Amino acid sequence: MQVESGARWRVSRAARVAVAAAIIGGAGYILYRELSGLDKDAFMASLRGTPPWRIGGALLLTTQSFVAVAFYDVMAARLVAPRRISVLRAFFAGIVGNAIANTLGFHAITGSVVRYRIFASVGVKMADVAKIISLQGASMAAGFVCVTSLSLLLSPAAHGGAAGRLAGAALLAGLAGILLWLYRSKRQLTIGRWTLPFPDAKNAAQQMAIGTVEMCAAIGALHVLLPPDLAPNFFDLVLLYMGALLLGIVSGAPGGAGVFEATLIVSFPADARPAVLAALLLYRLIYNILPFCLSGLALLVFERRQARPQFDRG
Repeated sequence: MQVESGARWRVSRAARVAVAAAIIGGAGYILYRELSGLDKDAFMASLRGTPPWRIGGALLLTTQSFVAVAFYDVMAARLVAPRRISVLRAFFAGIVGNAIANTLGFHAITGSVVRYRIFASVGVKMADVAKIISLQGASMAAGFVCVTSLSLLLSPAAHGGAAGRLAGAALLAGLAGILLWLYRSKRQLTIGRWTLPFPDAKNAAQQMAIGTVEMCAAIGALHVLLPPDLAPNFFDLVLLYMGALLLGIVSGAPGGAGVFEATLIVSFPADARPAVLAALLLYRLIYNILPFCLSGLALLVFERRQARPQFDRG
């Protein structure tokens, strides 16, 4: 039995690696083809011609997205480690942890390491950090489903008409079923000695709402950077964005880099791609690189303050 289990695990791992390699390879080919034939003058003109108000709008929406995502950690910390983690510390961990994980990828690893460094000084163990990460991931997934279902309902003509409405309604019904399940009694997941408390229905609904705001702000930051004559309807962009994001996650590429861009580029007409690529480059700089650099500096300041005896560990 152990030999069979080991063989299945190796086959499963090989299949995952093959799928990831195929996605990254396909994305690499698409980017090579697009970049080799790119009208560089049109690309630079689009880059230089981006109005300051669009860049400012993307910065504001990025800030909104990161503020919202930090509330995942605040609510998860309140559930897992009440009175041990202050709201300010959880908020800081949420912003810094997500900014670094978004760029480096492998959220479960990078996010856990960053949060552990921030929470360990107040006595929070790695097991509790894992619970916070799990709840944060569940909240993010709920927001993902909420935004996707709303997009299917509000933009059905582009995504299958009645089939799109049915899929969106089914996703919302599933979320409602989860809330009803949580409302009936206190729930938790138990694996051996490890237990993960679930939020009650009210908190879960709040997390879904926060997730919806966070995802809409993240997608809105890209939408505002696209030229108005090229930008699709917001709800059309939502599904394109979600598909690109999922492929980036499956590929395992750090931050989905390359895969995310390639998926979106091929969704636009050839003559629009220089402007789309310019918008994607600005989006990466604003939504990934800038928060990553600022969070790295903030974490460095945090570590230096941690080294001081008078640092307030509350």
